[in-house]
Amino acid sequence: MPLPIAPTYSATKAALHSYTESLRVQFKDTPVEFLEIIPPYVQTELGGPAQAADPRAMPLKDFIAHVPIASGLAIIVVQHLDPTHKAMLCEILQQQTSLPVREVTASMRIQPNAVYVIPPNSELTVQDGVLRLAQPSEPRGLRLPIDVLFCSLARDQGERAIGVVLSGMGSDGTLGLQAIKVQGGLAVVQDPSAAEYASMPTSAAAGGAADIEGLAADLPERILRVIAAQSDESALAAQAENLALSPLGTILELLRAQSKHDLSLYKPTTLRRRIERRMALHG
Repeated sequence: MPLPIAPTYSATKAALHSYTESLRVQFKDTPVEFLEIIPPYVQTELGGPAQAADPRAMPLKDFIAHVPIASGLAIIVVQHLDPTHKAMLCEILQQQTSLPVREVTASMRIQPNAVYVIPPNSELTVQDGVLRLAQPSEPRGLRLPIDVLFCSLARDQGERAIGVVLSGMGSDGTLGLQAIKVQGGLAVVQDPSAAEYASMPTSAAAGGAADIEGLAADLPERILRVIAAQSDESALAAQAENLALSPLGTILELLRAQSKHDLSLYKPTTLRRRIERRMALHG
């Protein structure tokens, strides 16, 4: 059963909403759980202008400060930036981490253990592991830069993608986080009760996509814990692959008989990885 593939998002806002509405219709009556983790690219979002003393910058600073130096993560940061103001976010974040913090330039290949920041008045997508910049397709006030990046990340990286929504205003990021979840990636949301501006994390959590919800400073450790647990489970599954296939086949037959959901077209390795993801998330 092939997973739906998100379109490339240098597209318009209308195309984005058309795609996400099709996802809603397709999965409206089906409980979908996608359970795959590989060391990922992480996209985090903080709404509003970031200055060192601005409380809206605190969740992102807390998140970045708690990412280990050799985590293997590449972090792509998107904000709702005022196109007329000089961006200060690279300097602010560099004070929080020893990881290199870079403003994205045209056709920049993503590397692990680095932080990439969107420049003002830009739209950012990922294609073949390369960051692509474009002029926004919508006027200011109607732009959805987090959804645009999340959806391109889902299409390009699939199960490798992790989306993180932090404090911010509006609902940008909610539909993109659902696209990441549909493609088998990991969806992460700051606890809305701890957010200075709760509307974005509240919207993302209400959309039902969040696999992890917590304080910004705790999220990196929880993400890496899931990755480590999944890696351990994958090693054990590889050692016992022949033993696992027969019980898995029996379970699939029972599911098909009882629920009418036929999962037999999925590869056994894919099903096992997704089960391992769910086990890692819930201990």
